[in-house]
Amino acid sequence: MSDDFERLVRLETKLDVVLDNQNNFRVSFEKHDERLKHLENTRSHMIGFAAAIGALAGYIFDGLKHSLMK
Repeated sequence: MSDDFERLVRLETKLDVVLDNQNNFRVSFEKHDERLKHLENTRSHMIGFAAAIGALAGYIFDGLKHSLMK
């Protein structure tokens, strides 16, 4: 009976270690996910800003071209 109890205790200990490792992985994954979200959002904002600057520059140059051709 004592042998069975010792096995059970070892299994519970191992299970606790596995659950702790899983929790640590989850926390690490959430931090990684937040960093990726920040990078993706920054990139999309920069692309939008560049597109707006390009459209504005195109509008200005088109206006200059029309004014010079008159």
